[in-house]
Amino acid sequence: MVNYNNTADEIIESGTDTCILPIGSVEQHGPHLPIGTDYILAESFAQAIGKEMNCLVLPVQAYSTCYEHRGKMGSFWMKPETMYRVIADLVTGMREQGFKKIIILLSHGGIFIAGPVIRELNSIYPDIDVLKLDLVDFYLSKETAVHLECNDNLHAGEIETSLMMFLKKEYFRKEKAVDYIPDIPRSYLNNLPLLKVSPEGVWGRPSLASVEKGQIIFREVVKSSADFLVNLLTTLESKKYR
Repeated sequence: MVNYNNTADEIIESGTDTCILPIGSVEQHGPHLPIGTDYILAESFAQAIGKEMNCLVLPVQAYSTCYEHRGKMGSFWMKPETMYRVIADLVTGMREQGFKKIIILLSHGGIFIAGPVIRELNSIYPDIDVLKLDLVDFYLSKETAVHLECNDNLHAGEIETSLMMFLKKEYFRKEKAVDYIPDIPRSYLNNLPLLKVSPEGVWGRPSLASVEKGQIIFREVVKSSADFLVNLLTTLESKKYR
């Protein structure tokens, strides 16, 4: 793996044509986790997956779309159309440099604009493969679920809190953790900000989190994510799809 600590010449010498662009978010994560939680998770997972796949890992794009956290100081967003252009411009630049496989790693569940821009990029640039890796999909997989006690982990709950306890325990405010699960479906967030339905900005049970769960979830997500990407790239490169 090479990353932003390497020189340009070292990246060239590595021979890699695969690049990971991690995208996080800076947003409120309840009273017990830092606003940089999604940034920290994006960086940690990208570095670990990059080692598995021997590719270039870029610095995290910290800001994205998190309108759903309006109402409390500490959340910073851009418009979806701005996010669209950011992803499109960065991928275009990667293609010009010779990268053929570009992985967009999302650690914030609300970057819905990533789907359309990735579809367009793959349509207009058939010589590259742009892949979407949404960590939330792997957080909520059946393989991860067997290690959890709560089946409702939308924001700052058992999963994210466990991961932060494992990766950056010094940033976890245990005494301030509050459990809260709104009595509405997730789809209501298309109409209401999270803080309207959860005063503390939490959707889940952080009290169930532990370092041990965080370690297990982290390792499981890294392995399953890397396996998914390798299998997808192998399928795309087969004669059937070329």
